[in-house]
Amino acid sequence: MDSRHRREPLRLIIAHLGARQHYQLSRGAERNGVLARLITDFWNPFGWGSTGIATALRWPLLMRMASRCTKGIPLRKVIALYHIGLCGALIRRRCHDNESLYRHFLTEGQDFARQCIRWLDINHNVFIGFASGALESLRFERSQGRAGAVVQFDAARMHARIVSEEESRFPELAPLGRTGIPESYFARLEEEWDEARCVIVASEWTRRALIEQGVPSCKIEMLPLAYSGPQLAFEHRRSSKLRVLWLGNVTLSKGIVPTIEAARLLEKEGVSFTIGGPIGIRMSTLSLPTNMKIIGPVPRNMASSFYASHDLFILPTLSDGFAITQIEAMAHGLPVVATPCCGAVVEDGVSGFIIPARDSQALAEAIRKFRDDPNLIERFSIAAITRSKDFSPEAIWPQEHGVYRRIADCHESAHS
Repeated sequence: MDSRHRREPLRLIIAHLGARQHYQLSRGAERNGVLARLITDFWNPFGWGSTGIATALRWPLLMRMASRCTKGIPLRKVIALYHIGLCGALIRRRCHDNESLYRHFLTEGQDFARQCIRWLDINHNVFIGFASGALESLRFERSQGRAGAVVQFDAARMHARIVSEEESRFPELAPLGRTGIPESYFARLEEEWDEARCVIVASEWTRRALIEQGVPSCKIEMLPLAYSGPQLAFEHRRSSKLRVLWLGNVTLSKGIVPTIEAARLLEKEGVSFTIGGPIGIRMSTLSLPTNMKIIGPVPRNMASSFYASHDLFILPTLSDGFAITQIEAMAHGLPVVATPCCGAVVEDGVSGFIIPARDSQALAEAIRKFRDDPNLIERFSIAAITRSKDFSPEAIWPQEHGVYRRIADCHESAHS
């Protein structure tokens, strides 16, 4: 009989701390009938409708807790290890440097991966865990003759090195109390890479970084993130100024310094900058140009209004596992100026521009092109909306299914 007819149907267990990738892996698996179980550290059992109440109360912790759910995944398929989630949230508030924070990540990841094991008791043939919270589960799955994969969401040591370099270049902006990441954290990641049948990454940037760190290229599967958002048509957004938007962590590794320098170059040229996101630099030492404002965190349910009120999105990151914000921006009709150090989303010269990292002159020049030619905004906006559809859940699912099927088939053939 043809081996293809002896395949077991796919049944996935996905396990992660936090709301990794906004639950897109689990949502895609459930939509296509292959999700057996989602294991996480916190889940809002009242559903997405309760997020409005939390937002109205404006209590940040309550807002974060309320957002820990997603539409499309039935509660009966979710296992929430609440004691890990609640204790972790309290402990992280007391961590004031990298040493203590990453040692907490180590302990939390070990506890989570061990606690997951008791919930791997239902029919499934692929387990997918996430970096630093999967090792013990992966070992158990192998002992039971099942396939395991780990999602590596950033460039690991390479990302840490880039952060360290930037903090050395701009010590006045580096957060106080920063120390290096403990070697034991990276050692755990490397054990997970070794133990897993497959390492899943979201970008060529991360794939190359892991190969440099010793992961065999044949073991890496690249799976871009899916984005489920509005399907918009282009609409004119003419204003007296070109309005540039940044949404994401405000950190050195995201490229805040070249962004400030680019804004200063464009200070007298009719361009304004809005920087939204959690602040990870020392603001007290920062001198901003007059055309830039940093507004701090933006609640997820308010992001659409920011996209709608701006003309151009920038992502000058130095290292990013993927950066789904670029797809969100494009789905809202914003062209994007990005670097190659993230997911390959922007089509250079079509839906935006790709510029070198750390290059404030190149960033300013790319922005200037849109300011000087209003028709460029229209052409690139239409192309951006079209490009964003390439990352819809329906468009990405065949790639996801192919990755999961290869993981399962490889393991089944090894044990046949």
